[in-house]
Amino acid sequence: MANEKDTTVQEETTAEKEMRILTAGKSLWINGKEVQVKPYSWVNTLKLGKPLSVVVQVFLAHSDGIKETLQEAENQPSALQLMKLVNFLGSIEEIDELTEALTEMVKLSSALTEEEIHQLLLDDFLKLAMAAWEVNRDFFVKRLRPMVGKVKPQIKGKTAK
Repeated sequence: MANEKDTTVQEETTAEKEMRILTAGKSLWINGKEVQVKPYSWVNTLKLGKPLSVVVQVFLAHSDGIKETLQEAENQPSALQLMKLVNFLGSIEEIDELTEALTEMVKLSSALTEEEIHQLLLDDFLKLAMAAWEVNRDFFVKRLRPMVGKVKPQIKGKTAK
């Protein structure tokens, strides 16, 4: 028994978890300004319900078009793939709702105003959005799966009519 190796994984204590959350974040330079991207607070988490739902619904409703667009651009440089995806998304009926939802999600993770976010170049917005995703990955993973499960039947019901 003395030779047996303890293979149990030690769980993170509450204090360690809280410290990790408090120190999480990412600093970026956007438009010559340092921008801190932080994890969503509990208040911001509550505010994310609607924008996250809009993003999930739009992407699920247009998943075939998105997939087709990405397949057409598969062997092209990533910048061209991105532009084709942007062009596709720009042509959808829900573009205003989508941009509003994405703006809100980025705003809640940074100190930028809606106006500042709207003025960003595409590359800067994508950097900021990716940083918000990275910093809040646990939040998205835990909430997207159940959300997609609830929304997917609604989308199928709409297309079946």
